Amino acid sequence: MELDFVSIGYLFLRLAPFILVCFFSLSSIFNQDLRGLVYVIGLVFTCIMISLMGESIKRWFITNEIIESRTAMCNLITIGGAEAFSTFPLSQITYGYSMAYLGYFMQHNKRNTYQHNIPTIVFFCLLTLFDLIWNKKYGCFSFWQCVVGFAIAFGIGIGWAAIIRASNSPELSYIAEASNSEVCSVPARQTFKCDVYQNGKLLAGNIGGK
Repeated sequence: MELDFVSIGYLFLRLAPFILVCFFSLSSIFNQDLRGLVYVIGLVFTCIMISLMGESIKRWFITNEIIESRTAMCNLITIGGAEAFSTFPLSQITYGYSMAYLGYFMQHNKRNTYQHNIPTIVFFCLLTLFDLIWNKKYGCFSFWQCVVGFAIAFGIGIGWAAIIRASNSPELSYIAEASNSEVCSVPARQTFKCDVYQNGKLLAGNIGGK
């Protein structure tokens, strides 16, 4: 495969879901917490559930027309030489789950983290849109396969995030809420002591408060 603009775009879109998983996994290892691991567990569960669900409704989405329109570009990178093993694109599943999971904690965070994560939100939206356009253009998946897969993953992501938040374990939430002691950490009163010296001798001292 020659590295032209199309090939680089293909590699990026194909590897982006794996890069996300590696990022969250490594963040758990380096930060020595379970937040990234909880995210990955939810994502694996989501992929398995949607893949099993897709097998039962495959006939509604995969038609002879879709199979014939699929180009070789869809199978340039495969796992073990196998073709797509899910009725819905795993990339859209990953993006839908990630946006819902992270967005849920942003929404329920007292520090209004939406304002601080606008670049992340825009990045996920663009990534999802480009991936959908790519799959539709090269016939890898139909428009409705992408939309339905994204929507189901989005719903599961919200449900998983709600379960984690309901467990009252802030250490498991990827975006933890600040406690009152963390938010109101400025002391109510401060005391200062001032001494005035001249030629090494103390002339006056004063203690004041604020």
